[in-house]
Amino acid sequence: MRKNYYCLFLLLLMFLNQLSALSVSSDFNLKGTNHDIQRLENIVTKRLVFAEPETFHLTSELNTAKVFSDAESEGESFAAPTALCQNITVSLDAFGNATIVASDVDGGSSDPDNDPITLSVSPSSFDCSNIGANTVTLTVTDTNENLSSTCNAIVTIVDDTLPNAICQDVTVQLDASGNASVIAAQVDNGSNDNCGVASISVSPNTFNCANVGANTVTLTVTDDN
Repeated sequence: MRKNYYCLFLLLLMFLNQLSALSVSSDFNLKGTNHDIQRLENIVTKRLVFAEPETFHLTSELNTAKVFSDAESEGESFAAPTALCQNITVSLDAFGNATIVASDVDGGSSDPDNDPITLSVSPSSFDCSNIGANTVTLTVTDTNENLSSTCNAIVTIVDDTLPNAICQDVTVQLDASGNASVIAAQVDNGSNDNCGVASISVSPNTFNCANVGANTVTLTVTDDN
């Protein structure tokens, strides 16, 4: 009676790493005569990944048939990218807004395997409420291994846009005592600032009979920052 021996082994390795070549070789011996050796088709070849060079010795035994297999891989680096940040100062625009991109706060991030990397930063948009120091996070991702690292940078938001002072001429009448006064709102014609006007003032603001005629006054507009 012909006996069939099937030599099977299962190699289950779970690693997270870069793709690495894996080779498996098997030798087996069968006693007796008239043995059929059948080739198993549809064998699935997997690409396994190892953190360091590894050699595995596998033994599978079924009746008198034995399989000895050695699997060896070439180890490859499996390291996350290095995130390096730099602090920056950004000015608000005329509308009180500012935006940054990841490269603005990148201080030379890289990947030890020289894999391509992508950069992202959050938050990336600011307004008048963010004036001063703001912490942002730079994320550096290795596009091949989908590993990422982060670092923090300080984004200092400044408002260095001067307020826009807009004046208008006015005419005032002296009172019965020969005096007159004006307030800033009378000569203001829509002064504005990207982050808001804190105060307006006018000088001089009092007049008497000696000032009859045209007088030059100065409107001062101060912003919130």
